[in-house]
Amino acid sequence: MVGFFTWLVMILFGVQLLILIQLIAWKTSQLKKEKRMAAEITRLRPELLKIMNGEQEEIPAIGLTGSARTEAAESILDELNHAYDGEEAVQSLRRVAEEYLTVQYKKTLKRGSWADRINTLYFIDDFSMTSMKEEVYAHFLKRKKRDEEYRQCLRNLVSFGDERVLVHLFKEPLPSIVFLKELLLRMNAELLAETEEMLETRREEHENMLFAFITVVGELNNGTYFPFVEKMLEDPREEVRIKAMKSLCSYREFTAFSLLEGFAESASWQERMYSAKLIGACRLEEFRDTLMKLISDQVWWVRFAAAQNIAQLTGGEELLKQIHTKSDDAYARDIAAHMLVRKGGRAR
Repeated sequence: MVGFFTWLVMILFGVQLLILIQLIAWKTSQLKKEKRMAAEITRLRPELLKIMNGEQEEIPAIGLTGSARTEAAESILDELNHAYDGEEAVQSLRRVAEEYLTVQYKKTLKRGSWADRINTLYFIDDFSMTSMKEEVYAHFLKRKKRDEEYRQCLRNLVSFGDERVLVHLFKEPLPSIVFLKELLLRMNAELLAETEEMLETRREEHENMLFAFITVVGELNNGTYFPFVEKMLEDPREEVRIKAMKSLCSYREFTAFSLLEGFAESASWQERMYSAKLIGACRLEEFRDTLMKLISDQVWWVRFAAAQNIAQLTGGEELLKQIHTKSDDAYARDIAAHMLVRKGGRAR
């Protein structure tokens, strides 16, 4: 029995020693690889800086092979990507990236692990490698799961301005509003225009895209789509109307004056609140009487919005003081006093 345990201990010790030797060998190999990569990056950096500065056309060859070559290229290109901006820099970076990485990235998208594929897609995006558009689209069509790999394919294709992607953005199940907003912010003018055209006929069944589109064009203050957003004020769905009103507050522009009184008297307190916000954001001085009515609204949020936007109009602070001292409505007096204190005035 003692002999058995002695042999068992020796075997376990031998296994541990073998694992330790393998770890040391792997670590030594990695250190040598990293040293070679660091030396190559140091050699390449001056020439690549000249290319980025428009002083050199010829792209230097990388004196490495295999994964070391790919990792070195990614490292130096990522460094340059963070150091430069502007369209000329983007074009120079793309040219170098396509020279160094295209062949390997095509192989990775076909046969790489999930982690390698997703990292490749991120770098394709970072380096604006438009020459990989067809490979990315083919890879996208093979995705069965709507995971991060699927989403990154969409990001890349939208950034490339690939019109084929729009069909997929209108398919069920629809992507989330947050993700659609991210994609819309990446779209060029042509893709945005096509998205609006598709929404003209499909907005009833594609609310997520409609909500995202209305929000983004307002945040961008994109005047091209102001008429579309304002037209949504007549949509039968309350949530669409509210999204449109919120977007118009970002535009700080409004022409549908005939609808405004209706919103101010709506059964929906959200519509009443946003009517107040629109009057202030767009400086609609002719609707100050509407705000005077809304400051006595039964809902606190509506009263607050009315008081806040009265302050945006000419002579607004004096008007709040009058409301505080002379109004028969206790709620109106209270919210006017609250707004005066917030603005640094004095409620007497």
